[in-house]
Amino acid sequence: MLRAIHYFGSAPGSAVDTHRSSLPEEVEATSFVSASGFTLVLELWPTETGYAEHSFSAFESGQPFWQDHAQPSELYPLTRFTRTDGVWHPIEEPDHRIGWGNSRPVRVLYAFSAPAESDFANDIQTLETLREPGCEQFEYFVSVEDPARHLLLELWGDQYLYDRHWDLRLRTGTPPTTTLHPTDTVEFYRFAQFDCSYGWWHPTAEGPDLIPGTVRWLG
Repeated sequence: MLRAIHYFGSAPGSAVDTHRSSLPEEVEATSFVSASGFTLVLELWPTETGYAEHSFSAFESGQPFWQDHAQPSELYPLTRFTRTDGVWHPIEEPDHRIGWGNSRPVRVLYAFSAPAESDFANDIQTLETLREPGCEQFEYFVSVEDPARHLLLELWGDQYLYDRHWDLRLRTGTPPTTTLHPTDTVEFYRFAQFDCSYGWWHPTAEGPDLIPGTVRWLG
C-alpha cells in the first residue's frame, strides 16, 4: 500500500474537491487543514501501480493535479507502528527493498481522535517541542469531513534528534498519549519528497538517493 501526502496551500479554492473527485473509489482520502489554514490531502492507495497509472492518466488528459500543489508531495510504502515499553516498532514487518540510513530526516504521521474544539497548536507540549533541537515541523491538522479527527505531522532532522526528543518525553512522562487508542495510527518514514513530470514521479533535489524499485526514475 502507498501513503501519499499532497499539499494544496492556504488558498486551495476548488483544487482539493477537483482532485478528490478524480480518485478511484478504492482510495482512502481525507482533507486536513491546519490552524493557519494550510490544506493537505492524505491518501492511502492499495498499490503503487494504481497510483502511477492514475498520475499518468491525469497527465494524458491534460489535467495534472500536481500543478495545484503548494509544495512537493510525499510518497511512502505504508508502514504503521505501535510501541512496547516506549520503543516504536512496525505492527507488521514491512517488505521494503531499501535499508535507509540514519542520516535522513524522520517523518512521523500520527492520526487520532479528540474533541473537535481541541487547540493543540497552542498546547504547552507543542510549544516546548518546537523549541527542541532538530524539530523542523510539529503541526496539527483537523479533518474537514470529521472535526474530531486530527493529524499530527512531525519532521525531525535525523534519527538521533528524534530519539533525543522521544527519550525526553519518556523521562518527563509526557508522551503524546499514554496508551494508543485502537483508532489511532502512527507511521514513521525516512522523509522523501517527490515531483511529477510527464506523469512520472521522481525525487526532488532534496529527496532520497535510493527509492523502492516500484517508483520509476526519469530518463
